[in-house]
Amino acid sequence: MFTHFLCPASSLSTCAWRSTLIKWVAHLRSIGLARTRRVAMEIEADLRQRGDRLYFSTDLEEWVVTGHSEMVTMLKHSDIRVVSPIPSTAPGQQTDPRAEALLRKLEAHELLLLDGPGHRRLRRALAPAFLPAAVDRLGPRITTMARNLVDARAATGQVEVLDEIAAPLVRMTVATALGVPEQDREEFDTLARKISKIFLYSTPHWSPDALTQAETGMAGLTALVSRLADDRRAQPRDDLISTLVNDPDPAQALSMEEIVVNLWNLYLAGLWTTAHLLATTTYLLFSRPGPAGSAHQDPGLVSRVVQETLRYVPPTVELVPRQALRDVQIDGHTIKAGDRLRLMVTKANRDQTRYTDPDTFDPTHERALPLSFSAGPHYCIGAQLAITMAERLCQVLTDPAYGAQLTGPTPSFHRTLTAPVALGIDAVHLQLHPRERV
Repeated sequence: MFTHFLCPASSLSTCAWRSTLIKWVAHLRSIGLARTRRVAMEIEADLRQRGDRLYFSTDLEEWVVTGHSEMVTMLKHSDIRVVSPIPSTAPGQQTDPRAEALLRKLEAHELLLLDGPGHRRLRRALAPAFLPAAVDRLGPRITTMARNLVDARAATGQVEVLDEIAAPLVRMTVATALGVPEQDREEFDTLARKISKIFLYSTPHWSPDALTQAETGMAGLTALVSRLADDRRAQPRDDLISTLVNDPDPAQALSMEEIVVNLWNLYLAGLWTTAHLLATTTYLLFSRPGPAGSAHQDPGLVSRVVQETLRYVPPTVELVPRQALRDVQIDGHTIKAGDRLRLMVTKANRDQTRYTDPDTFDPTHERALPLSFSAGPHYCIGAQLAITMAERLCQVLTDPAYGAQLTGPTPSFHRTLTAPVALGIDAVHLQLHPRERV
């Protein structure tokens, strides 16, 4: 069990939520995003209101959605839209026009933050690289990359899954799907991370240097992607860049600015959440009673473990916030135009009306799909790729030839400064006892 964020079954849900959300709010407060100490007190009170599936928090001044069915309704409702999770400025902070310009440009083109025709146009263009057929073609390469990463550590007799296997596997896999050649991946990664400095905006950690890095990253990534685009126009390949720059419908084709922003977003948006999914799935699989090697010959079991991990400990506390475009009636509540909504997916995934014995990790039972990848028009475009990476990695790690066994301290959560709602396991240590494959 994850003793740092899970508690005995009798009090699991309340204790887990207190640990997770209070730490999360403390983190928000430390970087200038939480309003007052009352926020933590409000959430503590909210945790005791397990029956309130949809309610208005007077201190947060937002609606909080915790019920599974209510959340599905919100995610599919045409009068409820996504809103940027990054505020313009923190209290007392002066507006920075250059930062505002870059932030607004990113938000104007990001698939995640658009609705309606603009969202549909982007999704049509980006989807081919993430359709089941494309992911299936990529599957054997994912297995090979995962095995190469494990083989590189086998001689040492130990491996830390999150940093040494999961994170590099996600980076390589997504870069392959996008169409970034191996020789350009380090530069692509560096430039993408520089752009992400913009997310320090509205926090005390914002500085002129952070803005300069973000602008430099955008200029550099634009130049790199433009070069790759020219190459793919001349020699198309089975990757997303080739699809985007050779769109047969000029009226719907994306501009270079749209391509750059969405390649950046697709690369980084799921990097750590997917890496944490892979590491957490590994931990839960190896924590099960019986030899983990038995899962190597049972893809069905591995698939159920991945799905149950997504439900039981999803890598995010909440989904991208929403806002009502006009007054909406849901379950007797009036959500007024302009009201914001927080979608607490971790709690929806433990909804007792949707799941039997929801506070127990049990991959042997067929369960309804969790909401970890959202639902409706904004269902995660890379969901199938993330699931495939987790399944393929677990099949490699449970290969009896590695003789892998869980070791090291009990894991705890890891949070990032720029994504305070992203939660995941901090480390998973395996001992390897490799023997020659038959």
